[in-house]
Amino acid sequence: MEIGAGIGVVGVIIASLGHRVTITDYNEDALQFALANVCKNLNPEKKRSVIVKRCDWKDPQLQEETYDFIVGSDILYREEDFEPLLKLFNSHLKQTGEVILAEGIRKTSLKFLNELSKEYEVNVAKKVLRSSKEELPVILIKAKRK
Repeated sequence: MEIGAGIGVVGVIIASLGHRVTITDYNEDALQFALANVCKNLNPEKKRSVIVKRCDWKDPQLQEETYDFIVGSDILYREEDFEPLLKLFNSHLKQTGEVILAEGIRKTSLKFLNELSKEYEVNVAKKVLRSSKEELPVILIKAKRK
């Protein structure tokens, strides 16, 4: 499951590699863009492996669904989202599943790492994304239940 998907780039890539994926976001406009992205960039067979749906971290309404992976990119802006995210991970990540997040290096992302590490084994790698004009340092977070 991709959370905070925006236009669903990560989910589309995951589906293009042959995986089933649920692309989620809170914003209805973002979901429409994600759906358009799925329709534009995946063949009919791979489109069938994708679900695009609304998910509010504070009230996910995902029933009993669990996932092998929960992935997200640039989602750790607000401290008030930490508790709902941890609850989402705890209730919807399979026992042997993994959380994978890519984040800018910010105080909030580093603070979330401290919270996450209380319940999960966390591995962090610093990466630098480069273009011809700039460099952007990011952290790649992988977490599994303890």
